[in-house]
Amino acid sequence: MGVYLREKLHETGWIVVNNTQLPVVCFTHTDIRSGKTTTNQILWKIYERNRVWISDVELGGKEPALRACITSYKSNEGDVDCLIEELENARHQMV
Repeated sequence: MGVYLREKLHETGWIVVNNTQLPVVCFTHTDIRSGKTTTNQILWKIYERNRVWISDVELGGKEPALRACITSYKSNEGDVDCLIEELENARHQMV
C-alpha cells in the first residue's frame, strides 16, 4: 500500500520527501512550499470532514510536510484513494 500511496501522490502533484521501505510517506506540495497554504491549514480541512487522519512533521527540522502511515493490513486501494481525495479537496479549498 505504501507504493500505491506514493504513486497516487505523485499522480496528483504531491511531492514525496522521504525514502523508506516502510509504509510511512512524508509529502508536500508546491502550494505549501510557495506559502499559498500550510500543512496545518490542510490538516484542519481534512479533520473537519473526519474521513481520514494524517499528521504533519518537520523533516530534519527544516521542511514542513504531511505524513501518512498505513498501519493496518486491512487497508486497501480504496482507503488510499479516499486519502488522496481528501487531500485534494482540502488543498483546493485553501488556494
